[in-house]
Amino acid sequence: MTIASKIVRQVATIDGNKSVLDAAKLMTEEFIGSVVVTNASGIRGLFTERELVMNVVGKGKAPEKVQIKDVMTSDPIKVSPNAIAGLCLDLRNTDVDTCWCSRETSSSVSSHSGTWWR
Repeated sequence: MTIASKIVRQVATIDGNKSVLDAAKLMTEEFIGSVVVTNASGIRGLFTERELVMNVVGKGKAPEKVQIKDVMTSDPIKVSPNAIAGLCLDLRNTDVDTCWCSRETSSSVSSHSGTWWR
């Protein structure tokens, strides 16, 4: 089984200069637990519920004052959609924190869809 067989929808993206509150609102509207963080150059990282809790709310920071780029996971491991699912499970048992599976090899977010996990 490949990762591509499990990709079911387009991902939500948000600019890294936006606030954490903006990201939380987007995740609530889309009923998702993470978003891909972008800038003009493409994908920059991932922002998840975990970053929200561990790096913002849990530290008493105001979500409307914190930029996503300051608390996101930068440069997650990218995995080809043709990768065998077992590889991804193996990565979860290492020091890899966050992975991103993309249908494309470029860094252009307009052509990306995929999934990520912690």
